[in-house]
Amino acid sequence: MAHSKPSQLALLSRCRNIATHPQIFCVSKLIFRIMVVLGLVALGAAQDRPTLQTEDGQGGSVVQLPNLQAAARVIRDVNDIAHVKAGNEHDLFFLQGYVHAQDRLFQMDVSRRQASGTLAELLGPAALAQDVQLRTIGLRRAAERSLPLQSSRMQAILQAYADGVNAYVASHALPPEYAALKLTNFGAWTPLDSLATIKLLAFGQSFQLDTQPTIALLSYQKAGKILGFDGTKLFFEDVNRAAPFDRASTVPDASNSGPLRAADEKVITGDTTFLQPRTLELANEYEQKTKDMEVFRKQRKGREEGFSNEWAVS
Repeated sequence: MAHSKPSQLALLSRCRNIATHPQIFCVSKLIFRIMVVLGLVALGAAQDRPTLQTEDGQGGSVVQLPNLQAAARVIRDVNDIAHVKAGNEHDLFFLQGYVHAQDRLFQMDVSRRQASGTLAELLGPAALAQDVQLRTIGLRRAAERSLPLQSSRMQAILQAYADGVNAYVASHALPPEYAALKLTNFGAWTPLDSLATIKLLAFGQSFQLDTQPTIALLSYQKAGKILGFDGTKLFFEDVNRAAPFDRASTVPDASNSGPLRAADEKVITGDTTFLQPRTLELANEYEQKTKDMEVFRKQRKGREEGFSNEWAVS
């Protein structure tokens, strides 16, 4: 139904109501004044909100981030390496999370899911077997136990970092990998995700997948029984020889005043009596099961694939 404009008579009636009831007019003026004051306060708060200044080879920009406690800067050099300059520890780690997400969000997502045994949720059934192995090892369970043991300062740092990651995700489109996987959502980053990823990195640097030496030893022993040689001695004294520390050196050392002499020849031989006949079969089976899993493949290759970037805090 169409509505006509108010008649002059109706407008005149409203004016009379205000004239006969001055309190209505006063309340209207009060509401208007309150709205003006609130608008000015909001404008002032927006102007006082800490800003992030970003600079790179193509120029710079200034953005407002609600979690910053003071003004900060992120400068990218000619190699596109981010340099974070902040006035306090909270903003420093908040912005570290921010630029990490800017550069490596999908890799971060993969890493936390590897540690948690949930990579199949991202990449599909092909990652399920590795998820089973890593859930069995329990890196995320270890992170869950470690989180409440962290100092209040460390927990604040982990939370600031997580807030920085999520602040970037909230204000930017997801990387193209998500579109390729037809995914539109990113689960919020948490302090637990950071600890689980740290556990994964530590696992990669310290865990020794020793099935290959075990397979080699048992294979030498098996061949020795068939061909008539000592497979255990071949393994420990030749292929994988180990010996105690030797005081002798090829270059005379001023700190050693006595005559140099070679240490007594003594090869360290491992105890192999605990190995069962079925150990070789089980070791080969595990090798086959994990050979194509990314995390365990890196374990076998050691450090051949090199290192990633480092972040320095000064």
